[in-house]
Amino acid sequence: MKLEKFKEEKKKQKSIILFTIACVLLITGVLIYKTFASFQVIENEDMINGDVSDPGDIYFAFYKNGEITKEIPSSEEGNFFLDENASYCGVLETKDENIKLSFNSETRDITITGAHTTHTKCYLYFRDQYHVKIDEEQKEVKVSDGTLSLDKKTDGKIFMCNNGVNIKEENSQIKIENITKDTKCNYYNTSSEALQAVDNTPNYMFFLADETANNSLEISDEKEITMDINGHTNEYNGRIDNEGNLTICSSNQNKGNLNFQVTASLIAGPKKTYIKNCKLTSNIYSGSTIYMKDSLLLKIENSEIIGFYGVGGNGGNLFVDNSKIEATEKRAIQANASTNFSNVIIKNKSVIIGKENGIALYSGGNVILDGDEKNYPTITGSIGTAIYLSFTSSNLYFKYGETYGIEENTNEGTTYLRNGATLKEVIEDGKTHTYLE
Repeated sequence: MKLEKFKEEKKKQKSIILFTIACVLLITGVLIYKTFASFQVIENEDMINGDVSDPGDIYFAFYKNGEITKEIPSSEEGNFFLDENASYCGVLETKDENIKLSFNSETRDITITGAHTTHTKCYLYFRDQYHVKIDEEQKEVKVSDGTLSLDKKTDGKIFMCNNGVNIKEENSQIKIENITKDTKCNYYNTSSEALQAVDNTPNYMFFLADETANNSLEISDEKEITMDINGHTNEYNGRIDNEGNLTICSSNQNKGNLNFQVTASLIAGPKKTYIKNCKLTSNIYSGSTIYMKDSLLLKIENSEIIGFYGVGGNGGNLFVDNSKIEATEKRAIQANASTNFSNVIIKNKSVIIGKENGIALYSGGNVILDGDEKNYPTITGSIGTAIYLSFTSSNLYFKYGETYGIEENTNEGTTYLRNGATLKEVIEDGKTHTYLE
């Protein structure tokens, strides 16, 4: 009986040992699988388009937003891109700086250059996030959202980003919208400093404080810039000379105020200049607040332009919508005697006030007044006529509702009316108002 008992205990002990060995082998197998299962040999030559001596000898590990995966993210999963800064190839876990990786998100192809060593392992990190560089610090933004909020700095008057982003101020934070890959942002102390840093992408300058600038600002022809005054007051002892595409606006509910101490304060060059929700004033007793230099388009919306002259210049297209243009001494809108505006379009509740005339054209061009019965522009000349057309090549058109007041273009400086509309001048408070009824 004792012998049988001894054999039985020995048999149990042997079973325990075998079970323990099996568990160790199983755990070891799982660890090995976890360590190496993520690597796969890519033998599809369409997948590797670079300089590789033997595509079958390259091993890959894929990571998606930091999580290991067995496959490249598909196009259905979202707009994933290869983080080339984090991704690398090497042997024995050592990064080989000579091996370069890239990924084509459309064809889903990996390109490798400089891989000549056998048993090379490549670690590819895919992200659905963009990197935003702010004051040399990298921040990540999800592509699906495309926005980033950050605390404002107490120093720096201007926050500027490139690549066509939009900037707002919410809850005492700066909110950046429409972020794209490789967007860069920074803080600047002056407008001049910010303009020196702009590249050839659309740049957005967001003002965080009032500014006094003693020098002129120049926007070259290849630049596209938005200056968001953000409700602040800026004093300029120089002018803004725009040869590119410039938008001056205020995203704040309060209008931004730009006060100039020079004549021809804002020069609207041959491309586009937009003024939105801003007030531009000039304190100089001569010249115009905005000078059009054969502008493709000067567009003024929900804004005020006040000066000795309002808007003047040597030609181009002027579009005024729900805005006020006032000349304190001369004419609110006036072309030079030797040149002409192509079109001056005044819409909705816009008010054009001149001490001499509201609008004066000397050598051609069309004036188009546009609005419905309740929202029609008001043109006023305090001591002269509301609209002065010097030469017969200038034409005055009216659009009442949906129909332009043009019977025919006789090019004789005719005031065109149609559909029974009547041009009426009314003197109120010593001022002559012209409107359509």
